[in-house]
Amino acid sequence: MGNNISEVCTKIASGHTVHEVDCATKEKIDKLLPGPWADVVLLRPHNWVVLRRFLKIHEKVYNFQFRPDDVVVMTYPKCGTTWIQEIVWNMRNNPDLDNPDADDALFVVYMSRNPKDNVLSAQHHYKLHKMNNFVGTQDEFVDLYVEDLLLYSPYGQHLREAWSRRHHPNFFMTTFEELKADTRQQLTKLDAFLGTGLTDKQFDNILQITSFRTMQEMHQLQKLNETAYNMDVGNKEGLFIRQGFSIMRVVYVSRNPKDNVLSAQHHYKLHKMNNFVGTQDEFVDLFVEDLQFVEFMAKFMEFMAERMEFMSEFVEFVAEFVAEFVEFMSEFVEFMAEFVEIIEEFVEFMVEFVEFMAEFVEFMQKFVEFMAEFVEFMAEFVEFMAEFVEFMAEFVEFMAEIIEF
Repeated sequence: MGNNISEVCTKIASGHTVHEVDCATKEKIDKLLPGPWADVVLLRPHNWVVLRRFLKIHEKVYNFQFRPDDVVVMTYPKCGTTWIQEIVWNMRNNPDLDNPDADDALFVVYMSRNPKDNVLSAQHHYKLHKMNNFVGTQDEFVDLYVEDLLLYSPYGQHLREAWSRRHHPNFFMTTFEELKADTRQQLTKLDAFLGTGLTDKQFDNILQITSFRTMQEMHQLQKLNETAYNMDVGNKEGLFIRQGFSIMRVVYVSRNPKDNVLSAQHHYKLHKMNNFVGTQDEFVDLFVEDLQFVEFMAKFMEFMAERMEFMSEFVEFVAEFVAEFVEFMSEFVEFMAEFVEIIEEFVEFMVEFVEFMAEFVEFMQKFVEFMAEFVEFMAEFVEFMAEFVEFMAEFVEFMAEIIEF
C-alpha cells in the first residue's frame, strides 16, 4: 500500500509517523465506507490503518501502565476476540466457577484466524455497523481487505509481530480454527499458561457458558441500539451469532447484577448522553424494573432451550433411524436382487427339467408300446410252444408205437 501514502507526516509517541491517505484511496474508502469511521490515517512503518481520532489519545495509549496481574487478549478484528475474552474472563474471574487465584503475572493471549473466514466475518461486521456502513460488493470489500485499507490493517504484519513473540513465556498463541476444532484441548493449554488450575467440572462449566447455544440464547436478551446497527442487514443476514460460519461472531458476556448496577450507575452519571441525576435507589429501581423482564426472558429462553434440546435429540434420533432404515433397505434390496437371481436360475432349471420329463414321457410311451408288442410276441411264442409240446407228445407216442411194432 506504499502508493497510497502522502509524504506529509507527524511523529507520535510510539515512534510511528502519521501519513494522510492519498486522494484516490480516500475517495475509494469514502465511497465504500460512508460511515464516521472512514476518517483514517496511516502509521509507518508497516502502514497501520487507524482512526484519525486515535491521534488525540496516542500518548495515553502508549504510556498506559499494565498491572502485574493483567491479561491482555489480542486479535486482529473479527478473529474471535470476544469469544476468547469470554473464555479468559471466566477462567480467571467468574465467581460461579469457584476458581483459585491466578498467578500475578502479565500475560498476553493472542488468537488469529484463517483470512478467508476473517474477511467474510469482517464484511458482515462492516455492513452491520453504521459507524462503518459498508455499501459495496463482496469483491470490493475483498479488495479493501487485500490492499490493507481496513481499520487496524495490515493483518499480515499483525500476525508476523505476534509470531515473532510466540516463544515468550508470557505469550500464548492460538487460532480460531484450533479453538473451534477442540475447545477443551485449547482450554487445557490456556489453563496451564494462566496457572488457573481449573478442575474438570470448571472446564465443563466454561465449555457450556461459551457454547454456541448458550451464547445464542444470551444474545436474545440484548437490546440493540437500532441507531447504531443496520437492522435490515441484521434481519437478513443475522446480527452477531450466526449459523453458516465457522463459529459465532460476538459472545455475550454476563455479569453479576449487583456489580452491574453499580457500574451502570457510574456510567450513566459520567456520560452527558445519559446524564443521570437521581439517587442510587432511583437508579436501582430503574435497573430492577428492566431486570425482572430480563429474568422472565432468561427463564423463557431456558424453557425454549430445553424444548430445542428435545427437538435436537428427536431430530438426531430420526436422522439415525432414517440412516439405519436406509441401510436396512439397501441390504434388503441387495438380498432381493440375489433372491431374484436364484429364482431366475430355479425357473431355468425347472424349464430344463420339464423338457427332460417330456422327453422321458415320450420315451416311456415308446417303451410301453415296445412292451405291448413284446407281450404279444411272447403270447404267440407260448402258443407256439404249446403246439410244439403237443406235437412232441404225439411224436413220442408215435415213436413208442414204432418201437413196439
